Amino acid sequence: MHPLETQSGKKILTKIAKAYGLAKLNIISKITVGVLTHNFIVSDSPVTYFLREHREDDANRIKTIQKAEEFFGSGGIPVILPLKTLDKKGFVQYKNKFYSLFPFVKGISYKRTTVTPKAIRSAGRLLAKLHLMTKHNLPKIRFTKPKIKTSQNFTKSAAKIRKIISAKRKSDDFDREVLYLLALQEKLLAQNKINGTKLKLGQDHLTHGDYKLGNMFFDENDQVKYLYDTEKTAIVPRSREVARSLDLICFITGFEAKDFQKARTYLKAYQSVYPINPREVADAIRFYYLRYIGSLWVPDQYYNHKNKRVTHMIKRELTTIEYLGEHLDDYIKKVTSYITVELSDAVTAPTR
Repeated sequence: MHPLETQSGKKILTKIAKAYGLAKLNIISKITVGVLTHNFIVSDSPVTYFLREHREDDANRIKTIQKAEEFFGSGGIPVILPLKTLDKKGFVQYKNKFYSLFPFVKGISYKRTTVTPKAIRSAGRLLAKLHLMTKHNLPKIRFTKPKIKTSQNFTKSAAKIRKIISAKRKSDDFDREVLYLLALQEKLLAQNKINGTKLKLGQDHLTHGDYKLGNMFFDENDQVKYLYDTEKTAIVPRSREVARSLDLICFITGFEAKDFQKARTYLKAYQSVYPINPREVADAIRFYYLRYIGSLWVPDQYYNHKNKRVTHMIKRELTTIEYLGEHLDDYIKKVTSYITVELSDAVTAPTR
């Protein structure tokens, strides 16, 4: 049970309500989707709100996120902005946790198997519009650079996970899938010939950070109505977000013909608003692949952080890594063929 749902949670809710000038907040229900966040629908009758417990434990990082949200909102991106407290802040701190209240909104939320071509087209156009905002000027928002992970980190982490599994009295299907995943990743890392330092990813832009269907609401015309969860926002080459969102929106269920058709729809929609050089997208996919085969995020969450909500993700990890490990060049060739553009129309700013 989450602390907010216990007797002590009333103290937290009371402090939050007071900070926003509300009489009393009551939990209506807990949001069950998501694997990291703890969010709730709350009310100060008769008004309903969305309450977020931030993953971040750094007030400065939360301020940075909210500055990015305000920037996106100023350019017509339909982000859901947090409400302000009485002292004009966008969050409330209780001990080492931070909370924000948002307006409670409604819209159509598509499952990965039911999304329509029209919705995919709208998502592609919106991402391009979001990136286009910082084509010429980046906002004055300071981001800390992430730590660089190395193959040594992977080896140590994999050994630790294997040790945890071997110590169990009886392994289960998830354990066996993780062990297979670790062996596959080690094999692909050993075979890898991609030099990540030589990839040309293109110009830096302010990105959403976690652009996927699960962070969008659509209207009755299949247009993106609301965009939310910008906690991974960062200033990085836009090609990285194009490559990652392509995977999460179009290939989340597999790599069949219907999935490549989604990719065609998505990329052509993006290209119609803000053309991108196919070579940048190709290198961004290679970058994404390197991140994928070197990532132990799902096993780490499960074994080291006791997060059981990630168990359903292991099969998708295996499917993607198996496919890209065998067909990376063909995948790149196929999806970049959907981005036919004159190089003079694409961004040719300094690369990184």
